[in-house]
Amino acid sequence: MSRLRIVASVVGFIAVLALVQLPVHTQVRDLDLLDDATLQRDLEAELDDIYADFDPNGQFPLEELKAAMLEALSDDGDEGVEDEIDFDDLEADMEEADTTIEDVLDMALAEADAIASSQPQTWSIVRVGVSSSSAAQRRGNGRTTPRQATQQAVRTFIRFSNAK
Repeated sequence: MSRLRIVASVVGFIAVLALVQLPVHTQVRDLDLLDDATLQRDLEAELDDIYADFDPNGQFPLEELKAAMLEALSDDGDEGVEDEIDFDDLEADMEEADTTIEDVLDMALAEADAIASSQPQTWSIVRVGVSSSSAAQRRGNGRTTPRQATQQAVRTFIRFSNAK
């Protein structure tokens, strides 16, 4: 009889363990495994921290935005979706593309600056978008909006992630 109780106890214990939901570590170590939409969502979640310190639609110096973006990309205080991308993994992904996180941010901010500085022509009713390559060739005023900076940074990171 005691042997039956032991077997029943072990089976019960195993059943309870099977029902307990253990936290799943979802962080992706290789960003190449993420599709563009997921990478975009995760990068936006990381970078939207800058909106706590800057009005998303205000104009700010590029260096201030870069420092805030580097801080947002760091792993300090990450929670929820922000846990999906690790700074070291993003750095490794950019190294595979022969660049650095800082260089990518510099390019993205230069593009955002050019877009923010561009004036729509008076004859056009609707301005259709500006390509990154033509925007980067225009000279800006050294300022852009956090919203534009974030959007350009995400696009640039994805472009380099796919370039390898």
